[in-house]
Amino acid sequence: MIVVMPQGHALQGAGVGPLERIPGETSMFSDRFPKDLLEEVIPLIERSYRTSADADHRAIAGLSMGGGQALTIGLANSDRFRYVLGFSAAVGGQFVNPEETLQKARESSTLLNSRLKLLWISVGRQDFLYQGNKAFSEALTAAGVKVTYRETEGAHVWSVWRKNLNDTLPMLFNNRR
Repeated sequence: MIVVMPQGHALQGAGVGPLERIPGETSMFSDRFPKDLLEEVIPLIERSYRTSADADHRAIAGLSMGGGQALTIGLANSDRFRYVLGFSAAVGGQFVNPEETLQKARESSTLLNSRLKLLWISVGRQDFLYQGNKAFSEALTAAGVKVTYRETEGAHVWSVWRKNLNDTLPMLFNNRR
């Protein structure tokens, strides 16, 4: 498995010189990042490494801000990802407004269910993002989308995310649904 961890913003890489912000890229959620990921990062990896470059062999996952990005990008691009995972995802409230994602999910629940091998949302019960994740998962379920939702003890901390990763890695890239 190849794990790629971009910064979550469409910015110049930290190792190429002084950081230069792109005009307009000041918010937590970069409007340019999804395009950058899909059109720059993924093709770079596929050119640079021996990969199975198809949706059955590609997952998108993230925690916190990255979890919100993984859910919105993954659900909007189920033709490119078969595994979509959000750990303590920043959805709802001041973060990603899930309404656009939910509307698209309502319109394409049958397609999503036929494409996605795993849609995972997990959050700690003491996490400040608990309500947003729970509500997002419930809304997807109400829209007819199959979701694996897990709550654990814990807050917005690495120990929760490590457990999430440990629980989900064995589910990736196998033929089981």
